[in-house]
Amino acid sequence: MGRGRTEMKRIHNDVSRRATFGKRRRGLLKKARELAVLCGVDLGLLVFDDDGAGKLFDYCSPNTSWSELIERYESITNHKFQFQGINHVDDQVNKQTPPVMYNIHTHI
Repeated sequence: MGRGRTEMKRIHNDVSRRATFGKRRRGLLKKARELAVLCGVDLGLLVFDDDGAGKLFDYCSPNTSWSELIERYESITNHKFQFQGINHVDDQVNKQTPPVMYNIHTHI
């Protein structure tokens, strides 16, 4: 018989929650390593513990560094936001252009 589904809600029992966090964190870090090695992708993973101390668990692909990943992320997101801004302006112009063109044609 298969496993049952786990209900997605916070685990209130501290011991149980910490055990689950440790197991899932290790599994997540393992999957990140596998993805980086098997697929040759650059990735970074940050996990902060919620036990009050705020421990940091991280993984960075072997072929890159955190600073390189952050620079790439910033350049892509900055470019993406600029591109979205241009698209927004184009959309506004396109929305306003047909009525203006219609008004020009009706008044001629």
